[in-house]
Amino acid sequence: LAETLRDITAALVSNLDLDRVLDDILDGLSRVVTLDAVTILLAEPESDRFTVAAGAGLPELAEIVGLSVPLGEGASEEASLETSVRQAYHQLVDAPATHSCITAPLAVGGSVIGYLIADHHQTDHYTEFDREIVLAFANQAAAAINNARLFAAKQTEAWVTTVLLQVAEAANAQIEVEETLETIARLTARLAGVGRCMILRWDGEAESYTIGAQ
Repeated sequence: LAETLRDITAALVSNLDLDRVLDDILDGLSRVVTLDAVTILLAEPESDRFTVAAGAGLPELAEIVGLSVPLGEGASEEASLETSVRQAYHQLVDAPATHSCITAPLAVGGSVIGYLIADHHQTDHYTEFDREIVLAFANQAAAAINNARLFAAKQTEAWVTTVLLQVAEAANAQIEVEETLETIARLTARLAGVGRCMILRWDGEAESYTIGAQ
């Protein structure tokens, strides 16, 4: 088991693509504990909700991936954060009343970025040892997710900087105004991730806007 965990951890930290990291987490957990289903919930920024980011073993998986799980839905006010999330998630997937579940927080630097949930159809299937394994695995999974996110953010930052420099170069270039506007419109659309960008120019004599570029 220890060797398997080391192999899984090595695979997780060596990958910086978030989608692949999530797939490796699903596959890795199934190798260290027996389960019928496994799900990864990721916290939504500045929100009391968690998104179903990935999963395996659920018949309705395609329907729930991407759905938002509101914190506290179906849970009592006294319930812990972990219990609240688990109850809300099980309500979402209509989980049977008799089953076993381990809910492990994905925490980075003291902040919970999500939850890793393992389910088994048998009641009292999981032992305390199983829970310790899942908790330890979740710590490695959280680090891998965080690394992938940081890498993606750096890539995005570098790409945005490059496009902004191109926009600045086009604005300062000694070329026709129309060509400059077309370049800025094209780069702005790429930067914003949209299919089309339009620049309107003010016509003082007509007192109206005209299309400068698109």
